[in-house]
Amino acid sequence: KEYFFAYGTLQPSSNLKYFEENELSKYLIPLGKAQVKGVIVHLRNLKLSIDYPGMILTDEAGNHVEGTLFEVHEPEVTYKIMDAHELFTTEPSSSTLIPIDLFEKKEVIVERQNLPPVRASTYAFNPSSKFLASGAVVKVGAVESGDWLGYIKKEQSL
Repeated sequence: KEYFFAYGTLQPSSNLKYFEENELSKYLIPLGKAQVKGVIVHLRNLKLSIDYPGMILTDEAGNHVEGTLFEVHEPEVTYKIMDAHELFTTEPSSSTLIPIDLFEKKEVIVERQNLPPVRASTYAFNPSSKFLASGAVVKVGAVESGDWLGYIKKEQSL
């Protein structure tokens, strides 16, 4: 079996429209809440005025990222859809996909309450990204709770 860990905008509760438009619910079966060792940074795309999370993997005790574990059906199709969302950006004038190095596909150990850990793929933030260095995307700060959905909900209510 193949698994995927989502911690931000790829969680259905965060982006249901994206899931429906791309029929991801056919390929990603949610198995429940899970966590990975790491920290989340709040990123902002200045051109598009969009906020999203980036996960930095770490082994430091006490640092964890909350998310959802999925079983992946038809990995080739699934990752093609998600890679277009995570590893590329669209040129506004031409709708051309441009590769960006803001995220990297990584394998992580995912922990779930009262269940054995599993290996899963995820998209981790690349802190040495040229896209970040260009100033198109900036780091707003750290998400101390490790829970992007709870954090962004709180931010939007301020």
